[in-house]
Amino acid sequence: MTDNPRPVGRHYPKHAVLLIFVFCILAEVAPAQQPGRVTSKRLRVLTEARQVRKLSSEEATLGFPIQLRTPEDSVLIQQPPWWILDRAHALLGLAGLVTLAVLLWVVMLRRRVQNRTEMIRAMLESTGDGVLVVDERGKITAFNEKFKEIWRIPESILASGDEYKVVSSVSSQLRDPESFRLRVAELHAHPTGPSDDVMELKDGRILEGHSYPQRVRGKKVGRAWGFRDVTERARAEEARSKLAAIVESSDDAIISRTLEGTITSWNKGAEVIFGYRADEVMGKHVSMLAASDHVDELAAILDRVRQGEKITHFETVRVRKDGRPIDVSLTISPIRNAAGDVVGATTIARDITERKQAEQALAQERDLLRNLMDNVPDCIYFKDRQGRFLRTSRAHAKVLGLGDPGQAVGKTDSDFYTTEQA
Repeated sequence: MTDNPRPVGRHYPKHAVLLIFVFCILAEVAPAQQPGRVTSKRLRVLTEARQVRKLSSEEATLGFPIQLRTPEDSVLIQQPPWWILDRAHALLGLAGLVTLAVLLWVVMLRRRVQNRTEMIRAMLESTGDGVLVVDERGKITAFNEKFKEIWRIPESILASGDEYKVVSSVSSQLRDPESFRLRVAELHAHPTGPSDDVMELKDGRILEGHSYPQRVRGKKVGRAWGFRDVTERARAEEARSKLAAIVESSDDAIISRTLEGTITSWNKGAEVIFGYRADEVMGKHVSMLAASDHVDELAAILDRVRQGEKITHFETVRVRKDGRPIDVSLTISPIRNAAGDVVGATTIARDITERKQAEQALAQERDLLRNLMDNVPDCIYFKDRQGRFLRTSRAHAKVLGLGDPGQAVGKTDSDFYTTEQA
């Protein structure tokens, strides 16, 4: 008896054993017709090699086990290999699909990031403010062309990405550079809050600066700066402030009203002249100030203002809060909006009551003097420094041979007498 293993039972012919091993090799290397299906049938070793069961041609077979026995009655089982060619192809195809899907996802993600970046860049360039963005390490991460235009910073400094160099360039242009440096240092020391500053440059421009911390998921990642040239606005505000101070300190009443006559502004001079406080007249009609016999003139004045006409030195009568009438001289100008349309009127009213009273007193004195000069029997006359008659009495006019005393005005004695007589 030999030590080689032999099949249990009867002795099999050599060709039967050879057939069994060929089947094992084919199961390992031959592709199956329907990958993924494994037959449940097992090829058993029969008692007769000639009785080896044939597998149906319709069954998909990837492999089959072979059971052998050794002389020591040990069972040897040959199982078909799991890693066959079809399965390798399937796994490689699946890996390829997964790799393709990952590549497509990366491409889509990159395109989305690129679109978002381009959108943010377009927003930066479309804003009227100069924008600068720095990260936590003081590196410049973004800026727009408006920032370069406002601060006129060399391209080499911006290309360096160094915040310190940009701060140095900016501060060198300011009238008070030290304050700006201290402000930046304060923001570095307390980086969580915003900042709002007004900066005056050496060239006369005025800029507004605002900065806000940038956060991602609650974590601070940098700071964004915005700068705007407000020179024209600042000058306009300064002019308005000066004008408001002049209006408020004027002794004349300066009143604004709508085209419907509603009072919209009232200065201190108006309080003195008319006796009303601002809160007593704001929102009321201007007719409350007119004398009863002058109310009708208001509508005519407003019609002229609507046509854009300016009315100057219009003398009329108004009534104070205490009921006393006063003489006023009005200058009324139309108020226009940015489009040039008339939207209201401003009135400057000057109290001329004392002047009117003085004029009336002077007129009375003139009338008295005229009566005196016309009725006194004496010769009375007035001359200037050049000897010309300014006024003469009627009796003196008769002596000069004149029928009207006014004929002597501007003439001298030589016009009426000879040299010997004068």
